[in-house]
Amino acid sequence: MRAAEDAKAAAAIEARFKAEAAEQAKRDEVEAGKRREAEAAEAARRAAAVEETVRKADAERKAKLVAEAKAAADRAEAELRAAARVAEQAKGDSKRNRAAKRDAKRRDTLEAKAIAKARAEAEARVLAASAGDDDRTIPRTLIEPSEIEERTEPRRLVDPAASSGEARDLVKLLRDEADHATIETSPMVVEETPHARVVVADQVRVTSTDQTARLVATPIAVITETAAPEVPFVAKPIAPFAKADSAAPVATSDEPSDGVVREDLGGDSPRPPLRPPVVTDVPDDRPGDVDGEITSPISLEERQRKNSAEPSILVADLAAIHTAVSKVATAQAHAPPTVDAKGSKPDVAVAEVRKDAAAAFTDLEEDFFRAGMEQEKPAKQSPGESFDDLDEGFQPVGFWDRLLGRKPKKPPGRPPTKKK
Repeated sequence: MRAAEDAKAAAAIEARFKAEAAEQAKRDEVEAGKRREAEAAEAARRAAAVEETVRKADAERKAKLVAEAKAAADRAEAELRAAARVAEQAKGDSKRNRAAKRDAKRRDTLEAKAIAKARAEAEARVLAASAGDDDRTIPRTLIEPSEIEERTEPRRLVDPAASSGEARDLVKLLRDEADHATIETSPMVVEETPHARVVVADQVRVTSTDQTARLVATPIAVITETAAPEVPFVAKPIAPFAKADSAAPVATSDEPSDGVVREDLGGDSPRPPLRPPVVTDVPDDRPGDVDGEITSPISLEERQRKNSAEPSILVADLAAIHTAVSKVATAQAHAPPTVDAKGSKPDVAVAEVRKDAAAAFTDLEEDFFRAGMEQEKPAKQSPGESFDDLDEGFQPVGFWDRLLGRKPKKPPGRPPTKKK
């Protein structure tokens, strides 16, 4: 029986431990789900912030390009008007050279067409930038890696003979019919970090024929990496002081002292210099360059809460319980069989035992044991009292009776009460 009870207790303890472990696993799973949801929300927020930054940078770049295109168109129009005035003056002054006048007129016509073409392209670019359909509105993250060039030196113009992108130079390029004329716009800083700097510029190429002229703009991203900061200076250890020479014993010719003070030197002897502590290199505990999200360290409260949430039972305790149960079961299985209590004369032995038992108990003890075996007689129940007759014929006081002061009617079948 003892072994069975121990086995039951061990099974109950094991079941309780398993239940606690299952509950702890559920709680851990719920906490892990919450952490995953928080991480997903944080990632979505960061993605939205990055997208907003890219959108603002593209909007600023588009506004700058629109302003530059408008300014170039205005300058081209002013130069065209000045050229027209000069041509008119030359036409009024030179009447003898008609061929030169025809050539000048043809050049003016070509210039006017080129300026009109440039103005039309500028207006189209402004409309495309406003609608968001221009190829320059593509975020820099969508540019192919082959189009990104890494340089450590500042970029130069591809065509040194070309100007800085003004309309007059474009007209000259169209008039001279250059095959591979290329102009690069002024660079613009898109993003700057402590370790890198991203600069974007547009490379404008002019492709012209006898009747048409085409401007092709290609974005170029230049990534410049900055040098890492140098390691701060660390002081070198200071060597300890050398041992003083005055500490060595020196032979003197003075006579032994008789204990009488004859001369006062005016002060105590100087203290020997103390040995300075050994200076060691201070370990550099600064964190290195890491990628990804920087998380805060786990606080003491969270660590204590996590430790308290762990189950109180350990694997070693479970192993000890299993070992004890297995030992008890093995001992019961290998125990020798009990000897049969039935002898050759069972009736005589039983009679002797009953006789001893009858002589051992007193009358009080026999009454006590007999009282537990006898059936209890049912108690006599008295009839219960009822108060139903008190509520017979009860009539509650109505609203009008209370308002008009009427007395409640007497219930029928009840004799009237006599006044004393």
